[in-house]
Amino acid sequence: GLFRRIFLQKLLRWAGNSIHRREDARFRRTQVFGLVRSIFLAIGTLFEHNKIITSSRDIFYLTTEEIFSLIREQNSAFLPLPVIAQRKQEMEQWKTLEMPRRIESNNTIHAIETEIQQQREHNVFAPERAIQGRVASRPGGMNDFSGVTLTLKEFDPTANFRGKILVTPQTDPGWTVIFPLLKGVVVERGGMLSHAAIIARELNIPCIVGAQQATDYLPSNIEIQLDLQTGTIKKL
Repeated sequence: GLFRRIFLQKLLRWAGNSIHRREDARFRRTQVFGLVRSIFLAIGTLFEHNKIITSSRDIFYLTTEEIFSLIREQNSAFLPLPVIAQRKQEMEQWKTLEMPRRIESNNTIHAIETEIQQQREHNVFAPERAIQGRVASRPGGMNDFSGVTLTLKEFDPTANFRGKILVTPQTDPGWTVIFPLLKGVVVERGGMLSHAAIIARELNIPCIVGAQQATDYLPSNIEIQLDLQTGTIKKL
């Protein structure tokens, strides 16, 4: 009916504007993070020049309070080099752990970290033939799609994205610039309104979301097939 069509048109405009504002806010937040990151890298370069730390990027292994105390020379007993070495070792241990998708706890941050660290190293599952996700983008109503994988646990600007199917845990606005180079996208997390799903639909790129542990099952440089009707992903 006429009134329902008018209501639906208004609803669609409202939804489109809301999604736009949501993504715009994320993009601007990313810009702020980038600016702050460049500031601390500049501080790290000065620290490296003055032999306070070994590399400018080691600045990210110090807290803001520790950094400012070094600048103000308020804590002469604080030695950044052994602290950085210890935290680098801890970081390597964290990389072996499967982080929960959501944490709800009344415990302190230290208690939560201790609980996570005590879990066993993540056991990769090994399905015989395929994994399952949810179709978020199906350009032109295509039924299936195949290509070569590029599997990244985290963003790598030096990777060759051109013509690949990106397999990654999730994306954020910082990944947007590489989407036009991709042939397809598979992400472990997110739904129909996640960043990967929205950008893939905008650029008409096949996309499957919610494919849990896809990065473990699908290494780089193998050929896979995406079933854009069922969300099934198979190795070829």
